[in-house]
Amino acid sequence: MASVYAGATVTPPALDAASSNAGFIHPEGGRSPTATLNEDYAVKKEFRNIYDYFQGCPLNSRACCMQERLLSPRVMHSSREQMLWECKKVLTSESNDVFHGHSINYVAGLLLYLRRLIREQPRRGSRWDLWYQLVEEYTTRKLSFGTDKLPVLAGIATVVKSLGLLDSDNLPTYVAGLWREDIAHGLIW
Repeated sequence: MASVYAGATVTPPALDAASSNAGFIHPEGGRSPTATLNEDYAVKKEFRNIYDYFQGCPLNSRACCMQERLLSPRVMHSSREQMLWECKKVLTSESNDVFHGHSINYVAGLLLYLRRLIREQPRRGSRWDLWYQLVEEYTTRKLSFGTDKLPVLAGIATVVKSLGLLDSDNLPTYVAGLWREDIAHGLIW
């Protein structure tokens, strides 16, 4: 699936979907149109902070969705309230919150996502900590099929390796959830 997400033009996940069978089209009930008072003034509903859409949403409880979001070059999220657009340079929404250079991943918003992980879990001093933080985040999520665990993790490892996020002089070798250059620590971690 890693190559599918990485090669997609746009990926359309539904933030509020409880499962892969749920739809992403919602009635306009949660949305509020702009009321134009005159040429100079308009009133519109105040929406949540753009990052709040990702906190606690059902999509963030699923492991495959983490891979989908990390690998896709562009993501068009749908929520009950509004649509959100994410790519490697910008995160924006229908309510026009725009965050340039703050995305949830390098490839589809990874940078901000990784920064959040690092900020929430203080670094232990190893250049491999980022990987272990990603694995910790990944393993808190649910999988539909246990056999997907290593293939999904391999897709995430591909991104981490290609972006040089492990701060290694030489490109590390990924081996089934571990890195050869840190294998001793990885086995006891």
